[in-house]
Amino acid sequence: MTRLLTLLLIISSVILPSYSYEGTIEDTVESSMLRTKMCADFCSVDNCRTYVTPLNRCYNARHLFPGDDAWSDLDIMDVTMNGSTLPSEEFQREFYSTSDGSCGGETGMSTDSYTLPFGECVGPFGAPRPWGIMSVMDVAEEE
Repeated sequence: MTRLLTLLLIISSVILPSYSYEGTIEDTVESSMLRTKMCADFCSVDNCRTYVTPLNRCYNARHLFPGDDAWSDLDIMDVTMNGSTLPSEEFQREFYSTSDGSCGGETGMSTDSYTLPFGECVGPFGAPRPWGIMSVMDVAEEE
């Protein structure tokens, strides 16, 4: 598991561009990732898949998980709430019109956003796994 997390961090630092976010992002979350368990049937234990994505950094899930229909082509940034430190109760998921992992660059404005809770089953998002539960994964704790 440690090797997988290390590999994900290396890949994310190479393929995920930096993004200057105008809000405050707490130092306590810089080494954190978002663990998302997506399920076909309301966060059950069957027919689920777990994904690990960055927090407070732009990413394109189609690049991270090629061939997986659970994700759209749009860039995403999952942002911890302003003034929040982890563990927080929620985060902001922002979508951008770009699909290159840039979130529109320095002038990028999100086209849509949602406030989502940590630790609760939410959805529906869309096929093939419309339900999800998200949690913060501290990379240092996983090593």
